[in-house]
Amino acid sequence: MKKLKMTVSLPVSIFKEGKNYVAFTPVLDLSTSASTYEKAKQRFNEAVAIFLEETIKQGTLEENLKNLGWSR
Repeated sequence: MKKLKMTVSLPVSIFKEGKNYVAFTPVLDLSTSASTYEKAKQRFNEAVAIFLEETIKQGTLEENLKNLGWSR
C-alpha cells in the first residue's frame, strides 16, 4: 500500500484533568490522555494519524468527516 503524507492543522485543547492531561479536538470528536503534556501531544498526533489511516483504508473518511459537520 502506498503511504500518503499530509499535513493537517486542527484546533486542539490540552488541559489538565486530575493527574492527567487530556488532548481534545472537537472537529474530529477525538481525544486522548497521558500523564504529561508532551505525552498527551504525542498521543494526540498518533490518534489523528490512526483515525486518518483507518478511515482512508476503510473508504469511510469522507462519510466520517461529513458526519462530523465537515463540507467540501
